Amino acid sequence: MGKKVTWLHLSDLHFRVTEDNFESEIIYDRLLEDLKHIEEHIDLVFVTGDIAYSGRIEEYERASIFFNKVLEILNLGKEVIFFVPGNHDVQRSNTANYVSKMLDGINSEKEVAEILGSKELREIFLKRLNNYYDFVKKTAFPIEKSELSYTKNINVNGIEIAVVGLNSAWGSNSNLEKGNIILGERQVIEAYSKIQNPQVTITLLHHPIYYFRDEDVESVESVINNRSDFVLHGHIHRRKVITQKMPDSMVHYLVAGASYEKNSTTTNLAYNYVSTDFESGIADICLRKYDNISSCWVSDKSYGQNGKSIFLLRESSFKINDYISQIGVKGAGNKIVIEQAPDRKIGDEILRSLPELQKLYQAAVLNEDDIKKCLEFFLNLHKEEIKEKPLGIPRIPKQLLNGIKDNKCVLFAGAGASMDAKMPSWKELVMALVERLKEEYSNLPNRELDEVEKLLCEDKYMILAAYCLRKLGAYEFSDVLKQKLSCNGKKSYTHGLLAKIPFRAVITTNFDLFIEQTNSANGRMCKTLLPNDMNIAEERLGGALPVFKIHGSYETPDSIVLTKAGIRELLFNKPQYNETLKRYFTENTVLFYGYSFNDPDIDFILQGIMADKKGLTRKHYALLPNVGEIEIAYLLQEYNIQVISYDTENDGHLAARGFLENIVQQLQQ
Repeated sequence: MGKKVTWLHLSDLHFRVTEDNFESEIIYDRLLEDLKHIEEHIDLVFVTGDIAYSGRIEEYERASIFFNKVLEILNLGKEVIFFVPGNHDVQRSNTANYVSKMLDGINSEKEVAEILGSKELREIFLKRLNNYYDFVKKTAFPIEKSELSYTKNINVNGIEIAVVGLNSAWGSNSNLEKGNIILGERQVIEAYSKIQNPQVTITLLHHPIYYFRDEDVESVESVINNRSDFVLHGHIHRRKVITQKMPDSMVHYLVAGASYEKNSTTTNLAYNYVSTDFESGIADICLRKYDNISSCWVSDKSYGQNGKSIFLLRESSFKINDYISQIGVKGAGNKIVIEQAPDRKIGDEILRSLPELQKLYQAAVLNEDDIKKCLEFFLNLHKEEIKEKPLGIPRIPKQLLNGIKDNKCVLFAGAGASMDAKMPSWKELVMALVERLKEEYSNLPNRELDEVEKLLCEDKYMILAAYCLRKLGAYEFSDVLKQKLSCNGKKSYTHGLLAKIPFRAVITTNFDLFIEQTNSANGRMCKTLLPNDMNIAEERLGGALPVFKIHGSYETPDSIVLTKAGIRELLFNKPQYNETLKRYFTENTVLFYGYSFNDPDIDFILQGIMADKKGLTRKHYALLPNVGEIEIAYLLQEYNIQVISYDTENDGHLAARGFLENIVQQLQQ
């Protein structure tokens, strides 16, 4: 047995003090009971944020009782339990408005560094975490209130470990956090500069890196990846185990999931513990989940047999054969093994890329269990490499490609085209509008507030957007859009590809400026056409790319159209609008990208522009994920739109990006 270090990873417990704590108390108690049965001796405890629900003192008092029991069960002192704060640990009522305005005004990494370097400014932000720091001081490894991050160098079982705790919650501002979190390069550099030649470095933070602002990601991601062996985080309420490979190293991202989340399906509740053997170079990650049927915590078998996954440590030099010798080599018939190996398709891919293992497999020297262990190990090790190469990139229809080459193809761009730039979703945008409404109208009747919440729960965002537009007015409404949809400092690889394709025109439901900016950067000028500009003649464009913004633009508040009444006005009382769109559909092939066809108002527009049977004579195309036969048949029959479908299960939307990349390559040949 080698030198082992084992740690417990909890996150997102969301302790709250309410009248009804029945469900939470059961789950917390069952979690404590489950800890008693961990076979490994736990050496360290890591908690990656959202200890409280709203940062209140009473919530932390409840949390203190729980964590004292955890330490008692594990027979540990408070010097080996480490916390980092989450967004729910921020007491938002404390200087909330002032801090929010300061955060919205930060536009560069230099400004972040100035804030972090100023004791006075830093204290303003950290004041919102006062209750959290008081809790940590009583419960765990102490952290000074004036410090954002901390570094603890500790020897466990003869192994030198550096624990780096990073505060990603100090700049938490609202529910619209994705792409807006600020960590700060200064915080990261200061934390890692205190590391003292450890054998392993464990980094703790609450938010995943892809939640940070683009400029922050660029400055801190490589530092974190290259200085860490393990990065532990929470926030997303999903359990994940990801290995990310660099040229000379690798880092394992471990997401604990939420240990308690009110009003969630209890199957999502999770935690994990990790046992690392530094002599063999192997780490075992055991994932646990809450089973509502049995009312207890059980192994999460979706991550390997008995909920365990095997990982290779960065500094280990052992090779495939060394690993195989450790698990034991036995004789077996290779036909039986391959038929029963888990995930045959991916398993075969891995086997082909690993000559040593392939030889042993072909020689029939590994039994079924050995093969499963090896496949599990290398699947985890090479998971990201496999995902980077999507296999299901759809074929480019010849008619579509010819339309592009003949300058007779129009792009219809939806919100999905801007998703890789971490722009807010339609839901997040509407939530921001609702928040502004609440700020401006603090005396809204309770019945209206209740209905707003009901509409949010029912995903009726168009109704809410129209309501906010009516209450706020066009200029206040557009101000929210401008704040949330600004392209400054954001990059969209997808829009960069689209700008390389010579579309005759662009029709978009989006309010952002990515189309104009990326085309301009690619050497092509754009002419933005709002609903009242639809009758402009092409010869007056001067070669510029016409960009029809059929919902309007936040730069021109009076142009925003979100209601059916507004759309009817355009379609029936301003015939140039309808006629212009109809002309582009009848004379060109249209490619729909990033658009789901779930918007009833756009369906209304399509019905209008396709009413003329001439609109059905030319086939159009829509790149859509995971589309079934019924929807494919409907779009073809109703609009003569042929669906180009792709699967997102393994590769997300990489296949869609690959589709655009292939078009660009075809055009360059």
